[in-house]
Amino acid sequence: MRVASWPTILDALERVLPWGCILGLVVFAFIPAANTVLSILIFISLLSSMWPVGERIASGLKAPIRPVAGITALFGTQSIVQTIWYYAGGTLGPRSDGLSLAFPLFLFFLWHTLQPLKQKEEEGATSSLSLSWQDLRWSIPLLLLGEILLGLILLFAHSVQTTSAINSPWPLLPSGVLAAFFLLFVCIWISAKQTRNTNVTALLVATFLFALSALAPLIYEIGFGFDGFLHRASESILLHTGTLTPRPPYYMGQYVFATWFSRLSGLSLGMIDRWLLPVLSALLPLFLLCKKETKRDQIQLAFLALFIPLSIFSTTTHQAVAYVLGTIGLLVAWKQKSPLIAALLASWALVTHPLAGLPLAAMTTGLLWHHGCIRLQKPRWLCFAGLSLSAIGASIGVPLAFVIHSRISAYQINWRTERLFQADIWRTILDTLTSLPVSHLALWPDWADTTTWLLRILLLIGIVVALWRARSERSVLVFLTAGSVGLFFAGLALAQTGEFNLLIDYERGNYAERLFLLGLLVLLPVVLTGWGHMWQRLLTAPPMMVTFWIIFLGAFVAGQVYNALPRHDAGVIGHGWSVGATDIEAVRFIEKDAQDQPYTVLANQSVSAAAVSQFGFKRYVNDIFFYPLPTGGPLYSLFLEATAEPSLVPIQAAGILGQSSRVYLVLNKYWWNAEPVKEKLTGIADRAWNVRNGEITIFQFNVTSTSSTR
Repeated sequence: MRVASWPTILDALERVLPWGCILGLVVFAFIPAANTVLSILIFISLLSSMWPVGERIASGLKAPIRPVAGITALFGTQSIVQTIWYYAGGTLGPRSDGLSLAFPLFLFFLWHTLQPLKQKEEEGATSSLSLSWQDLRWSIPLLLLGEILLGLILLFAHSVQTTSAINSPWPLLPSGVLAAFFLLFVCIWISAKQTRNTNVTALLVATFLFALSALAPLIYEIGFGFDGFLHRASESILLHTGTLTPRPPYYMGQYVFATWFSRLSGLSLGMIDRWLLPVLSALLPLFLLCKKETKRDQIQLAFLALFIPLSIFSTTTHQAVAYVLGTIGLLVAWKQKSPLIAALLASWALVTHPLAGLPLAAMTTGLLWHHGCIRLQKPRWLCFAGLSLSAIGASIGVPLAFVIHSRISAYQINWRTERLFQADIWRTILDTLTSLPVSHLALWPDWADTTTWLLRILLLIGIVVALWRARSERSVLVFLTAGSVGLFFAGLALAQTGEFNLLIDYERGNYAERLFLLGLLVLLPVVLTGWGHMWQRLLTAPPMMVTFWIIFLGAFVAGQVYNALPRHDAGVIGHGWSVGATDIEAVRFIEKDAQDQPYTVLANQSVSAAAVSQFGFKRYVNDIFFYPLPTGGPLYSLFLEATAEPSLVPIQAAGILGQSSRVYLVLNKYWWNAEPVKEKLTGIADRAWNVRNGEITIFQFNVTSTSSTR
């Protein structure tokens, strides 16, 4: 009897195991109390499927990256399917976990069965970048140095971890952190110049982005920002109940992934929320490791760390996750290596944050349309029509969404289109774009401000060179440039004509700023192409000139890293304070003092975030949360009024809004006019307490409520 060889057995197992996993997922999804078995099946399904899926849909990428692409595609498809399931009225839980993974696996392996893989090509035969002693001599020390610098950055960040309320992490961090980022960037450029191994350059760029995105999770022990607390509270409800009421129109692409991964892995939602963006950031440059590469591809990878907006890596938010997913999809579509990966990631970005994902998805669609027309030899006018529609859709999609939203919802936006025709406004915008940064006689803050101005010059140079030199890619580059310019002008129009009264004053320009940032992301392939051409010329320059440019760009990136996180220095006054342990202590004290009686609180956004983290969405009255949510809500307006001119009028109005006879006002010591406000409120409050030696003062007011509570 002839025994089958191991390759034959493994090939048969590769064919049979996925179908067995799919059958098991479907069966155990309908069996009650089979959650443990289902989780094991999901785990086995992912491990056994990531290799064949990656080989099939990401064959244009390097072999080590294909399994990563495969599992990312499965995660993305599963999240999209779960999102559709949820909006169709389904409840999230073990059943949706099993079926939402079984469905994409069925599609992938049906395709895999009907279209067997071609004989694998040797990597070395298809790549112009081979490994040599020259590569090893530089690659190994550079990788070791990069990982040592990463370890130092993480160690420094963890050593200053704090539960105090801070408005910037930089005063806590030693100056060696910025020096480490400078050296890490220099390692990237030495790798790009001295080696032909793109893997090393990509790993160093991944190390750079991971180090940056890991700063906030390590420093802010309680959490960074405000939105994250709201989203984690929503995810917690979704995890335990399987649904949210009312169903949110946004964010489900990340909600379903976070809750699913928490059920599968047993990790807390807080842990997933903290480290999702750092992991995605590290994956971003790896998706540019193509099977067939040139020296220019390696240089473009190095420039990715220079020109990608580093502010998107500061902390995990749905918007940041959508930016990273959409950017990966856009860059993969630009490289023409995996159309399905590009489409899946663009779609995942769209369901994660529609306003952030829409322009990136539209531009990715345009690239895929163009490459498809070229491959299928379609008429040029058809290709041009697809590119034009995609660029127009990306440019007007977000403003149009706001117009539609303001028409069908209670949140009205006032549009002042006549401002577009006022010359003074455009003159002011031009002055802002061209004016040099103001000197504050502080070396580092002034340099950080200067890098923002210099970025515009470097981007403009990259665009001009790309459109001039890259003749074979000109149609694609013109399309991307047009989309970026369209997003820029859409942002200007939105900033000048849209009055977002639903938002508080300092957030009303956020939507326009997001369009500017999206314009930079869309422009990335153009700038990388232009500077890739320029740098190949610069590499032939004298060593002193090359050294100067590397040091200059390293200092430039260090300034951009400094700008990526909140600042409080001679150039910028930081007004955004993080949630501190004192805020949590204050909200717990109020809850205990209220003794289960309904109450309303006036406080700043950090205290409100602390309340959400401790009590979730505990109490609403007529859609009014019992703490102020700083999105233009009436309670936050009353808090600002009560701290500007302290009196009982806003306090009583808060009691009526919250339908409670007890109102608390929480005043942080760092509030801009805390001392005079504290003195006046003490005279009219029924009771007052100090928390942690006056870091926070809590005032209690007993007022008359005209409505019953619920």
